[in-house]
Amino acid sequence: MYLTGNHYAANFILKPETKHFLMESRLFLKVTDLQLITGTSRVNCHRILRHLRDVLGKKKLPSGHYQEITIKEYCEYHNVDYKCVTERIKVRS
Repeated sequence: MYLTGNHYAANFILKPETKHFLMESRLFLKVTDLQLITGTSRVNCHRILRHLRDVLGKKKLPSGHYQEITIKEYCEYHNVDYKCVTERIKVRS
């Protein structure tokens, strides 16, 4: 496997008709994913993630970044169906 950005190439599938990559699976939730799920602004999504980090007790790493929030953690906290969220994220491409 080789890296493409921050992801392994095996995590992507190519749609031949559009030549765009679709995400097959990912573990961590990103701000742009949260924007798609909630329909709110980027700033508000950063606030939501910050709140989740505090509630879940995510620690700051030596690099200065915080531990990531998984999609599953988000779904459990907000009582949202995991499958619906992952399908919503896949629609992005």
